[in-house]
Amino acid sequence: MSNTIGSPQFPGIMVKPGESRPGVPLTSHPAIIPDLPADCAPPISPLNPFNVPNDNLISFNISPLHNPQAISYDVDSLFNVLSDIVISTSTISLDFQQVTLDLGQNKVPQVALQPAYNLLSEIACQMTCHSFNASNAHKSVVGVLEKLRSYTWDAKAVIALSAFALNYVKPLRLTVAQEASQKQNALELHLFTLATEGILPAQSVSNVTSNLVKITLELIKGIITLEKLFVNKSYTIKHFPTLCNDSRALYAYWAIFSLFVCANQTGWEEIQYSWILQKLNAILDQLKSYLQKIRIQQVQWQHLIWRIEVLQKPSSVGIWQLLKALIYPNNFDKPVTIFANGTNELLTLDETENLFLFISDLEIDDEIITSLTSIHGYKKGKIVWVPVVRDWTLEIKEKFKNLKSRMPSWYVVEYYSLIEGYQALQQVWYYRDKPIVVVLDASANILNLNALEAITLWGTQVFPFSHATISTFVSKPWNWFWSAAYKICPPIRTWVTSEEHYVFFYGGTSEWTKQFGDHLDVIKMRLEGKNTNIQQCNLTLIEQNLQTYFWHSIRYSLLSITQNVETINMNLSNIQMLLSMNTLNFGWAIVTNGQNIILTGYNNVIMDVLQGFEYWQPSISALGSFGTAIYNYYYVQLAKQALRPCIKFRLDNIPSSGLIQYTCPEPTCHHNMHIESVTFKCCHGNIGTDDVDNAFPFENGKGPAMIPPSAIKPRGPLIVTEYPR
Repeated sequence: MSNTIGSPQFPGIMVKPGESRPGVPLTSHPAIIPDLPADCAPPISPLNPFNVPNDNLISFNISPLHNPQAISYDVDSLFNVLSDIVISTSTISLDFQQVTLDLGQNKVPQVALQPAYNLLSEIACQMTCHSFNASNAHKSVVGVLEKLRSYTWDAKAVIALSAFALNYVKPLRLTVAQEASQKQNALELHLFTLATEGILPAQSVSNVTSNLVKITLELIKGIITLEKLFVNKSYTIKHFPTLCNDSRALYAYWAIFSLFVCANQTGWEEIQYSWILQKLNAILDQLKSYLQKIRIQQVQWQHLIWRIEVLQKPSSVGIWQLLKALIYPNNFDKPVTIFANGTNELLTLDETENLFLFISDLEIDDEIITSLTSIHGYKKGKIVWVPVVRDWTLEIKEKFKNLKSRMPSWYVVEYYSLIEGYQALQQVWYYRDKPIVVVLDASANILNLNALEAITLWGTQVFPFSHATISTFVSKPWNWFWSAAYKICPPIRTWVTSEEHYVFFYGGTSEWTKQFGDHLDVIKMRLEGKNTNIQQCNLTLIEQNLQTYFWHSIRYSLLSITQNVETINMNLSNIQMLLSMNTLNFGWAIVTNGQNIILTGYNNVIMDVLQGFEYWQPSISALGSFGTAIYNYYYVQLAKQALRPCIKFRLDNIPSSGLIQYTCPEPTCHHNMHIESVTFKCCHGNIGTDDVDNAFPFENGKGPAMIPPSAIKPRGPLIVTEYPR
């Protein structure tokens, strides 16, 4: 037996198992009013939508009647057919586009939302078979919402519209082609169609009702649009903050309320119709305003996505589009506010020039300007300063003018608003309101996301400041050390030109370094006239800002050398060792012969070497040089060391790209966390104390860890020499 109902109104609509039968009245529960905001008046009992003081009361009342896990349906097809029918049956027109369906052969559309006919009939009966007035209006609408609990808000409204259309229009039998009827689910399509001669508006349909129908259709169309935004997983509240205020329940409530009014055309006073029209128009305006805000945010989001994509891969669009995405609104065709400083000359680029985007606020150190000036005009490259300022007050503009006067004739962006790509700049180029220099070649390939450190430390030596160039420079034996040492102690550059000079570069506590320097003075006196010149540079006696520069240079060298895996070599461990020695409680030293590093030592071991000079001084002649003698004696002393301190070093302000990425645990974020500092530590496989700086490791907690002589691996051949005990 066929389960198709032979309704003269809706032939071919199937009864779904488990649905209630027609004629059974809808039931409703007492109004559920959860805790309300403090600014809401107490709920009215029974709730009367005609005098409710705050629409939030309605939202709180009906929200528990909705299943948040409701499955989303494609409601567009059914709504388009229904609206087409209703509009053709009335003297109304709508602003949104109508859908005209061709129901010819093989053109029967498949509709995902397929409410059973008995469900529609039951809701239609509720709308027309019972009175609808101020005393039971809320209860009637709630009854429909309870029945449609498992549907999304847009589906609730469209199903209610389907039920309303049962008695509102004069539907005719739908003729389905033989081959179309054999398609799966073809007879379950809930469609209404018009006869070829058309249907004239029913005489009983008043202009007031037609206006209400128009408002209701527009309201439902807006609910459908809104629902799509909420189910779209690619959009979040972060993208569209307006979505925080979810009013779908309220809009669906008033849409169904309006359908009840339209289905009950008698019994209402003219003044009530006027109030209803006014209320529905207000709700519709509220929805339109809500959607407009979302549309604005959607356009802003799309623009942001475009800017992010351009900054991620500027080579795909070129330099000019990159500058537009970074600085200007979308309606700018070409950057027109980038002038050579002090002139009206606009920026131009040829096919061989690199571009240095200097991006900063107005807090710029003189050192940065000096460093950038040193590369200005060097080879093929142009510097463009992009100031990032939120509020261009008169005071800020004056400060901007003064800054420009201290700069050479590089190019300056004169755009007196916050740059349009600020958010993309933060996300893609990790701008944190600190100056950066982004380097691009003429094809807009990114060579370095921030070359400012390299420019400040090494200048034109690492031009054009690509990671490969910097890594190659730093990877040359001890290049990273000499470049920093020359700057803080200029005489070293002269000392290392001769292999007769032995340079002791050392640091640590003031007490340790003073004692170390005193021992060096004694050795220097004993070696006078021996063709061995001892020079020393005590880091603790140098100005504090230069000391800071030195360690900053060493840390940056470590980060730079790890950017290019192919160039990682022995320098990596040397840099790590120097950074680690700086954390020790006593002191450290680097000994060089010319530019050749003989050894690096720390704490008591290197101090004992100087104190024991009288023991190894005779071996200078026997081994042929001061360097070989001190090297040999140092590793003999190191082999005697019973305790080794834990080694550690700390890196601050490091790029996240160089380390493991962690995702932000905040549920609505999902961005990678930015690493600001990290500490590396090693106790050589032994258990140390919590006080790392003072820690001497213990093996398995039993006692001091002994260092076997076999564990000592000197950097050169160890010449066995007997020393006095």
